[in-house]
Amino acid sequence: MRIALEATWVQGQPTGVGMYVRGLLSGLAEIDGENEYLLLHSSRSWSGPDLPSRFEPVSYRLGKKSAALAWRLGRVLKRHGADVYHATFTTDVPPRIDVPVCTTVHDLFPLTHGDQCGRLTGWLFRRMLRWTVSNTNLFIANSRFVSREITRILGVGAQRVVTVPLAPCLPPGPHPRETGLDCLLCVGAVEPRKGQLPLLEAYASLVRRGRPMPGLVFAGPDRGDARRLLRRIEELQLGGKVRRLSYVSDRQREELYRNASLFLMPSSYEGFGLPMLEAMSYGLPVVCSDIPPLREIGVGGVVYVEPGNVAQWSEAISSLMGDEARRTTMSRFAVERAGQFTWKACACKTLECYERAVKRRH
Repeated sequence: MRIALEATWVQGQPTGVGMYVRGLLSGLAEIDGENEYLLLHSSRSWSGPDLPSRFEPVSYRLGKKSAALAWRLGRVLKRHGADVYHATFTTDVPPRIDVPVCTTVHDLFPLTHGDQCGRLTGWLFRRMLRWTVSNTNLFIANSRFVSREITRILGVGAQRVVTVPLAPCLPPGPHPRETGLDCLLCVGAVEPRKGQLPLLEAYASLVRRGRPMPGLVFAGPDRGDARRLLRRIEELQLGGKVRRLSYVSDRQREELYRNASLFLMPSSYEGFGLPMLEAMSYGLPVVCSDIPPLREIGVGGVVYVEPGNVAQWSEAISSLMGDEARRTTMSRFAVERAGQFTWKACACKTLECYERAVKRRH
């Protein structure tokens, strides 16, 4: 088969979707020595990872990516003889396409929480989502939660949806150091649904009560809430205790995981929870929001807290930081659990989806 993937996301400074594409490509390169791959991208030249020669970068550039998707992608697929197309993001499907389509849906946040998205973003998502629903033969969801959302909200039959979990994007690391631990760590783009501001309030309450706490580090690019977060850090006079880092490279993220004592994920909405899984692969105990996708990852080995509940977050952090034995138990569980998620397994299931989509089409 000639398998085409939308790979624009893996270039530059990849975050969630880009890390997914990068991990998937590494898994496919490991397990598949027969099929050919077209790495579709909307930029002038390819700046993604180096892969075997059967992975061929192909540009479909035409101004903005949305215009290129609508007017050029279908023709490029036809010209290069693709047998199947993998839209690696929910709205990466063109309005007209002549090959079978697999679409990965990471979440439906702009549809379910439109009031928390920009008006233009929400409008464009809804418009392009119609093309996705019409032209997709098989949907790939990265969690059971997203699978249910696809069937419930989009009205897609369950037989057209396959759950394919992601995997840690960094090589597994050792357990965190037992002494000299540097920080409490929260990784994720800074936006309201990620819950950084309530977490900051919970941390501030612990500091005010004189609880001995390591510093708090927020790491992730700005998606609209960074200015508010920085202003609140200043108002709380926590500049010496709280750091906000923007985009962090793999190497920087690895160093943060190695030196953290606790990982915090206060999101009110996620499709999967990749930073949490990554932290667990480094043996970090986790406190996270009690939402379905994070329960799928953490099962019974992490501490769950109501999203946005400042008092509960303060209590959970304080309790866990004062219980070394529990942190050690949770650390062991985290490594074992994270080891159950691999890009090889993700690639195997995804390749099965390609084959199934081609059979469904014919």
